[in-house]
Amino acid sequence: MSSNQAKESPPTSSFWHKVYWLSLWTVIVLLVMSLLKLTQYQLGVPETGWWCIASLIGLATSGIVCILATVNIIKLHQVKSLLFAHVMVCSLVFTTIVALRLTAGLFVASWPQRDLRPILLSEASLVDTDAPASLITYSYNSWGMRDAERSIARAPNAKRILFIGDSFLEGGFCRAGLPTLCEELLNVSHDNVECINLGVSGTGPMHYYFRMKNVGQYLSPDAVCLVVYSGNDFLSPDQAYSKKRDSVFCKLLDEAPKPSLINAIAPEINWLLIDRLNLSEHGLGSKKIENETEILDKISRMPYGEAVHDLATHMQKYYIDSKSIDEIEEVLRRGGEEFWDIFKSRKEDADRLMAWWVNGILRWEFLDLPYAKSREDTTRDQIDPFVVATKTWIEAIRNLCDEVGAPLVVVLAPVGAVDSEFVDYYQQYPRYFSYNYYCDARHDGLKKSLEEDHYTVIDLKTPLKGQKNTYRKSDAHWNKHGHEVVSTYLVEQMETKLR
Repeated sequence: MSSNQAKESPPTSSFWHKVYWLSLWTVIVLLVMSLLKLTQYQLGVPETGWWCIASLIGLATSGIVCILATVNIIKLHQVKSLLFAHVMVCSLVFTTIVALRLTAGLFVASWPQRDLRPILLSEASLVDTDAPASLITYSYNSWGMRDAERSIARAPNAKRILFIGDSFLEGGFCRAGLPTLCEELLNVSHDNVECINLGVSGTGPMHYYFRMKNVGQYLSPDAVCLVVYSGNDFLSPDQAYSKKRDSVFCKLLDEAPKPSLINAIAPEINWLLIDRLNLSEHGLGSKKIENETEILDKISRMPYGEAVHDLATHMQKYYIDSKSIDEIEEVLRRGGEEFWDIFKSRKEDADRLMAWWVNGILRWEFLDLPYAKSREDTTRDQIDPFVVATKTWIEAIRNLCDEVGAPLVVVLAPVGAVDSEFVDYYQQYPRYFSYNYYCDARHDGLKKSLEEDHYTVIDLKTPLKGQKNTYRKSDAHWNKHGHEVVSTYLVEQMETKLR
């Protein structure tokens, strides 16, 4: 055999044995190192977050190399038993997946929190309430919900109502979320009523469906209140529900509780990848700017002229670099000093200066396109397709409720356009406010469509219309007064409709 032929000869069995043991020991070392990092991560050491991803990548790579080495060893030894070869490879694949899941499991919450909140609780926008600690009824429980501690099994003789929705239920701006207020009122005249809060900010009807499917159905509910917010819960036609959306093959990776292939095989890995790579809807909709909350809080307390300039500078640097600071400042000054009065400290539910809100105002006001100046300017093609698509998910949720014998109540939460003070506040920003006209028209369209199909509907526009000072001006959520109005009306309607 020539020297050239010797150089071209394939790796020997001895080589693949070395690769096999090296990769196997790498898996073991990474597992041990992950365990050592666990304590730091649980204590909130920020740099350990990316260690999760690094260790998973290392484990996956080592596992794959180990499998390849095994396959080549089998070939070189000319193993005759095909069954043995398959068992060997499959066992290694299984072992690798188990190792990955065990490692990822060290860094993520267990069920049901994993299927309720798709990101770390500390990264949720409403995790720190604006109400003083002394006024907060409940903080966050072991499920990651702003609620009292709950059990999967319903207590004997208890009545259990599930509330499913978004930040309007999470209620991070007041002393308690809407479900807690309803529970307090219901237990005045009833015994042992549980109003379980499954509200998560930054989620929508798709999440609501899978939240009910993956968690809600196992909680033995007597009724389910689905709260649909007209401001951001309407879906486009291409997002309508279909059976294929229930399939794990719909996507390779998606935020929990929505299905995906990785979530079906290793839910811990799926959750960790979504959270650490910032792939959730909440994450994709916001920028991670170091100390931004503190920066904006400081700006909101500055004198008016200085505050506007500093905010314009911040927004130009991080959000709208296509416009000059002067152009941005001109838009921000339209509201005058009164526009900034909302940031003055109050005992509770004070408005906060938030970048996503200011960014929304600026982008809408810089648009050089026609916009609705009233409800009459909206057209059917801007309303009906969104109503139809959203209703498909509500129908799917009703089917889940029917499976567990729990009646569904659809609660429609309107946008701030029902509050005259809210309307007056945005007079200088007509393009930004015009979105409320589309939302309000969709709200009414959905109510009509649901009632025609004999759904149980509670329209919160009824008690809010004509009321003043019910919405926070910046983020458009209910303030303390709004929560009181809504909870009182909702309990009255529930007692009538759920008899």
